[in-house]
Amino acid sequence: MSLWDKFDEFADRATELADKATDRARGLAAEHNDKIDAKLDRAAGFIDEKTGGKYSDKIGTGVVRAKDSLDRFAEQQPARPGQGETGQGAAGQGQTGHGEAGHGASGDASGQGASGPGAAGDAAGQG
Repeated sequence: MSLWDKFDEFADRATELADKATDRARGLAAEHNDKIDAKLDRAAGFIDEKTGGKYSDKIGTGVVRAKDSLDRFAEQQPARPGQGETGQGAAGQGQTGHGEAGHGASGDASGQGASGPGAAGDAAGQG
C-alpha cells in the first residue's frame, strides 16, 4: 500500500468520523433546543445587565442570530455515506420564529435579506 493510499484511507476515515460527530451534535441541538435557547437568553440578560443596557440592540441581534443558526443546524439532514457536507440545508429559509421587533434575521443563503447584507449569514454560519 502506497503512502498516498494510506493518506486517502486516513482522509476517508477522518471524514466519516467528522460526519458522525456532526450528526450527533445536530441531534443534540434538536433535542435540547429549548434549553439552549434559555441559556442564550440568560447569558444575554447577564451581559446586558453588566453593560448597563448600552449594547442591548447588539446583544439582542446576536441572540436572534445564534438561535436562528442553531435552528438551521438542527434541521439539516444528516450526512449520508458518500455524500459530503456541502453546507446546504435549511439555510435561506428565513426567520425561524425567534425574531423580535427590529431583530429579524430573514434572508437567503447569500446573507442578503430584509435586514441588509449579512443578516442571516451564509450556509457556513458567516455573515
